[in-house]
Amino acid sequence: MGKVKQAVQEVQEEIQEIVYFWRGDISLDDIKTILKNKYFFKQKDNPYYISEGVIEEYYKKAKEEYNEA
Repeated sequence: MGKVKQAVQEVQEEIQEIVYFWRGDISLDDIKTILKNKYFFKQKDNPYYISEGVIEEYYKKAKEEYNEA
């Protein structure tokens, strides 16, 4: 798997975990804050943790999946 695809998938999985942990009751702004903090304090090698477009796209998908489950 390519590095970019793997980095994006890592962010996607992180978002899904957060949404399921909070049982779908978490805002997009809260997700952005959590991921931004993770990027600045732990994961500086993955810029997709602060990419608003990627975060918004996978947040919507995670919320849809959670609501369908």
